[in-house]
Amino acid sequence: MSMMIVATSSGQAASPIIAITKATGAACDFFAIIDAPKPSVDGLKHPEASAQEDIRFESVDFAYPSRPHVKVLDRLSLKFDSGKITAIVGASGSGKSTIVGLLERWYALENETIVIPKAISGPKDPDKKDPVEVTTEPITPITLGGSIKVGAHELSDLDLKWWRSQIGLVQQEPFIFNDTIAKNVAYGLVGSVWGM
Repeated sequence: MSMMIVATSSGQAASPIIAITKATGAACDFFAIIDAPKPSVDGLKHPEASAQEDIRFESVDFAYPSRPHVKVLDRLSLKFDSGKITAIVGASGSGKSTIVGLLERWYALENETIVIPKAISGPKDPDKKDPVEVTTEPITPITLGGSIKVGAHELSDLDLKWWRSQIGLVQQEPFIFNDTIAKNVAYGLVGSVWGM
């Protein structure tokens, strides 16, 4: 009876150990984000800068920090004329959300030191059936480059809070708080002149 209890208890201990291992791997990603360099939030705002200017992407090369070896934008140059409605159209994965993310300054074009996880950069396990080609050399991250300008100013020179207060963004799948529509709109006004 004692042996059966020990065996059953040992079998039940395997599940939490697997969960702990997965949590440890996920924690590494969280700490990489927490330890990432903070963006500069100070800079130009009204009246030195205006959000009513043309926005220009000039030869922008970009890759996401989570996939630094995959080029998402390749020497992208385009202009959003002030006062005009511009639609960005393309297939899924063509870079529409990336353009919005760069305009919102969720990502920077400055080359930062990015720690590439071994799962991405290291050699693949030859025994594991993986459709990705097996490689023995680490993958080189993409060099970020180009510039985004608002009028005569670099986007990175603008005050981050002021700039984001000038943009209204509704995502494809917006998060709605379990509250009234009026309260959900009010939460979006926090930090603006109409905020609570």
